[in-house]
This record gives sequence, C-alpha cells and structure tokens, in this order.
Amino acid sequence: MNKDKDMLNIQLRVVDMYLPMTIRREEEEDYREAARRIDNLLNLYRGSFKAQDKEKYITMVALHLSVTAVRLEKKNDTQPFVSKIEELTRTLEDYLREEE
Repeated sequence: MNKDKDMLNIQLRVVDMYLPMTIRREEEEDYREAARRIDNLLNLYRGSFKAQDKEKYITMVALHLSVTAVRLEKKNDTQPFVSKIEELTRTLEDYLREEE
C-alpha cells in the first residue's frame, strides 16, 4: 500500500487556533471529534467559571481530559485478572502434581 495515499493533510481548529496536521485517513474522524470535545469542554468551563484567562480554561480542559484518560486506563486494566488467573493456574498445577 502506498503510504502517501494512507495519509491526509487536515486543518483542525482547536481553541481558536488552526493546527495543520498530517494524519492517517482512518483517524480523521477521531481527530475531528477530539477537537470538538475540547471546544465543547472549553465552552462549558467558560460558562461555568466567568472572567478567567484562556490559559486557565485550557488547563481545566486538559485536567478534565486527563482524568477521563486515567479512569479509562484503570477500567481497562486487566492486570489484576491476569494475576489471579496465574495464581489459580499455579494452584491447579500444584494440585495435579500432588495427584500424580
């Protein structure tokens, strides 16, 4: 596959700035949706906390999105399940060895 065909040049407007980007075609909607979410959150915080500077609003948005990412990472953390399965496997193997 031709890599140039897989790539797309777009301009995203985020927080009143235009960001030229080269992304994979299949990621375009994800980037556009992310930009919309940032703008929506920014407008939410502007409406909730009056008379703040733009940097403070952007920081609030960044914190909100980071907390969301942390929660998703914790929710999708399978390590406790993997550890429990490994423990049960060892217990079962030990039991089977004793029965031999």
